[in-house]
Amino acid sequence: VVASMLICEMTAFYDAKGMTLCDALDKLYERYGYCCESNSEIYMEGVDGPAKIASIMDGLRNNCPTNIGGCGVATFGDYKAEEFTDIATGKKTPTGLPKSNVLYFKLENNDVIIVRPSGTEPKIKFYFLVIAENAESASSKIAEYKKSLNI
Repeated sequence: VVASMLICEMTAFYDAKGMTLCDALDKLYERYGYCCESNSEIYMEGVDGPAKIASIMDGLRNNCPTNIGGCGVATFGDYKAEEFTDIATGKKTPTGLPKSNVLYFKLENNDVIIVRPSGTEPKIKFYFLVIAENAESASSKIAEYKKSLNI
C-alpha cells in the first residue's frame, strides 16, 4: 500500500514538471547508465546431473577465466573459500559472508556475473548484472557473456 502511494506521489511530482515516470527513468539512465539484471539456468537432470553441476562449479572455481565475453575478469570471488581475489595483484580479501557454493566474477567494466547451483532443482544458475548505455547494449553484453560461458 505504501509503495502504491509513493508511485502516486512520484507521478504527481513529475507531472508537475511536465514529465512521465518513463521520462524520469530515462533521465536516471542518462545520468547513471542503463542497469540491467538477467539470469540463465541450465538444467542437468538425471542421476549424473549433480555431478555435472559440481564439475562446472569446480572448473570455474579452479580455473578462473581471464576474460568473459571479451572483458577481463578483475575480481574473482569464491564464497566457499570465503575470499575475493584481485586478479591483477593476487591479493586476497575475506568476503565477510558465510560459506556458500557461489562464484562471483567482477569484470573490468564493473559488470558482475554470479554462478551458483540451485538449492532445490537440478540446475546451475547464472546471474548477470550489467551497466550499459541502453537496453540494446545491455542485451548485447549479456549475450556475449552467455556465449563465452557456453550457456
